[in-house]
Amino acid sequence: MNGEPTNIDLPQTGLIWSLIGATLLAIYFFWSNNYTLTKVKAGMMGILYFLIIFVSITF
Repeated sequence: MNGEPTNIDLPQTGLIWSLIGATLLAIYFFWSNNYTLTKVKAGMMGILYFLIIFVSITF
């Protein structure tokens, strides 16, 4: 109790930033091709979201 700030380590913040980044990437993919997604881009986004969900379960 010496009055110094306590470091807070929240592993959830990394997940939140991952979800924000993946969402921004999905929006970019969607806008960059006249509001459509190719099968490759859709597959990449599906795998990315699956990995984020898998990592969140392992916490």
